[in-house]
Amino acid sequence: MNHLSKLPFFEIQFTKSAEVYNHEAVNQLLNDIRTQGFTDFIVISLGWNNDMAEARYSYDHILGFVSNELVTANLIGKKFGILGIYWPSKKFAEEELIAGEEAAGIEVSLEVDYIQEQITELHGFFDDRRSDAYLMQISQQIERAEYGDTDKYEVYEAVSELFRPILRHQEEQPDEDAAVTLNTSNIEEIIVSLEPDDEQVKKPAGGGAAASIGDLDNSSDMEGGAAGSVSFKVLLGGLRNVLNLATYYQMKERAGKVGALGLNPLIRRIQNENPELKIHLIGHSFGARLVTAAIAGVSADQALKVQSLILLQAAFSHFSFARQYDEQKDGSFRHIIDQANVKGAMVISHTCNDKAVGLAYTIASRVAKQVANEMGGRNDFYGGLGSDGAQATPEVKTYQLVQGTNYIFEPSCIYNLQADSSIDGHCAIANKPVAEMITAVILS
Repeated sequence: MNHLSKLPFFEIQFTKSAEVYNHEAVNQLLNDIRTQGFTDFIVISLGWNNDMAEARYSYDHILGFVSNELVTANLIGKKFGILGIYWPSKKFAEEELIAGEEAAGIEVSLEVDYIQEQITELHGFFDDRRSDAYLMQISQQIERAEYGDTDKYEVYEAVSELFRPILRHQEEQPDEDAAVTLNTSNIEEIIVSLEPDDEQVKKPAGGGAAASIGDLDNSSDMEGGAAGSVSFKVLLGGLRNVLNLATYYQMKERAGKVGALGLNPLIRRIQNENPELKIHLIGHSFGARLVTAAIAGVSADQALKVQSLILLQAAFSHFSFARQYDEQKDGSFRHIIDQANVKGAMVISHTCNDKAVGLAYTIASRVAKQVANEMGGRNDFYGGLGSDGAQATPEVKTYQLVQGTNYIFEPSCIYNLQADSSIDGHCAIANKPVAEMITAVILS
């Protein structure tokens, strides 16, 4: 235990397989909770961090604001503790997804450098032990690109093998994004559909989001998704995005696993030993999916009852809490609402400034060849919570996330907080307006 702005702060680390990394840390945590006399315990999981040092910095940054607000409140009879969850997460390279003139003008040699750097960073990230070999295969072929002798079909095969174990795990879990399917037998079409070209998003050729597929060679070009042969440059641009897509699927699967199999039993142990303790869950990015999966558990009898839930720029479907979002199916976490697993308020921040979540779901739309009025937005079947808030969820109430707001959060209610003026990017959550909102939720 250490202290963060005068509040006790604990750390628990989970492995990729949702196992506790240090059991002695858990024993110490349970002992300190028993002896410290906490009334409220905040459990927070961040996502989008490349390593422990970056994660610690992120926790210090946001929790510094939150703990200052709580200490300033000086509440009699309240004692707060904070638990930070560490798990192997990876940044989704949002800056590489931004389409337009700049992306279209990148030289092939620079594209090769970008992809090689991306592949290097992904070594050791995926759960399947064979993934590094497939990444190496892609790297070797890309290295030969400038000499004109790359075998694109070896690239397709390696990418297909990279996706296969990830998608197999997806099929084993309840999936709020079940409609986003990937047919890895036609990975060529997926890669080319993800070539960064802004006009393809605005005006897809033939009414679909994917480009027409022809023979790929090193001399031809593709303009605006027109039919015909496709240059190797297009393959490179699409490959960068398809590797990001693989990262997204792996992170999504891992967040659910760590939440349901790792964090859920830990919180149940805490609650069994401290039945009066109020538990508040906060999640950012894929960490938001992790804490939500922790509440759900692996079965109804293992679901948690917590005091509050705050999802900051959540990187999962905006239909996750929906009732009959397609006139038949409920969102995969709908039962959390129906069973009143959150006693107090449940709050979801969202903003159009979140390019990471918005673009991740735009990618899903393009892969599925689906066109909405607003690609990647609330009218898109594949929209995300962090960009759109909870959709098709009848209980939702709304607020503006603005500094100085006098929030009145009611028990067992869901709130979409429109945060355009307070959150200017996916990771821009460490500020006073967000801390004021978190404090209001915890104290409501």
